[in-house]
Amino acid sequence: MPLVAIRLKPGVNTQATPALLEWGISSYQLIRFRDEVLQEIGGWAKSVQTAFTAVCRGLHSWTQLDGYSISASGRI
Repeated sequence: MPLVAIRLKPGVNTQATPALLEWGISSYQLIRFRDEVLQEIGGWAKSVQTAFTAVCRGLHSWTQLDGYSISASGRI
């Protein structure tokens, strides 16, 4: 059986059905396109193990002078 190169269309098209899209992507989670090549985004980890009890209305992130990253979330 000969090998055939498959070229995916870059980007995600959520408007077309998977059958109509043929060689494209219709749904995604944690992926990106870099130089028209599909890559999985890795390195995700939970920073807080408990669930928030209210709706988060504000988010602020900063880095200290020693390189330590801090993120704050809250309800305004």
